[in-house]
Amino acid sequence: MENKPLPKKVLFICTHNSDRSHMAEGFMNALYTDRYTAFSAGTEPSNVSPYAVRIIQEIGIDISDHRSKSVRSYFRNLLRQKLDELAKKTGGARMNRDIKGMKFLDLVDWATAEQEREIGLRIIERDTALRGEVMLALEKIKDGTYGFCDSCGQEIESGCLDAMPVTSLCIECKRREEARLKRTGS
Repeated sequence: MENKPLPKKVLFICTHNSDRSHMAEGFMNALYTDRYTAFSAGTEPSNVSPYAVRIIQEIGIDISDHRSKSVRSYFRNLLRQKLDELAKKTGGARMNRDIKGMKFLDLVDWATAEQEREIGLRIIERDTALRGEVMLALEKIKDGTYGFCDSCGQEIESGCLDAMPVTSLCIECKRREEARLKRTGS
């Protein structure tokens, strides 16, 4: 069975999310469905222009069902999807079994089982921490501070947020933090 790569996500952003961004989203989704999934959003969303709908219909692409969306709502949906994925991933079987009560034929079997249990626990720990970061990002969306660097207050580029929606530092502040951690060995 061949593993087909997941389509890359593309976000088109404009001020009002009324014309060009919807047309670009329509083009991308119509022409490159196998490679990309496009979205559009605006910093000050209004209504989708009927002219944009008509113009793009002339070449056979229908965007009549598109609605203007805010950049915030795009990231809110992205974060909620991540939360759902984490719930499915960690909500199932937990790696809390005690292998001490299990019988193993030899030491290698016991060591393998212990290693698998440890890896499972680390994954759950990492996912739990990520869940906390997602919840914090959703709170920031609610209070209007999402997308701004916790350190310098500058706006974080949407490309960074799209790649890592839970990020709380701009690129420059993240570089400084990583350099500091490298120097201190933390």
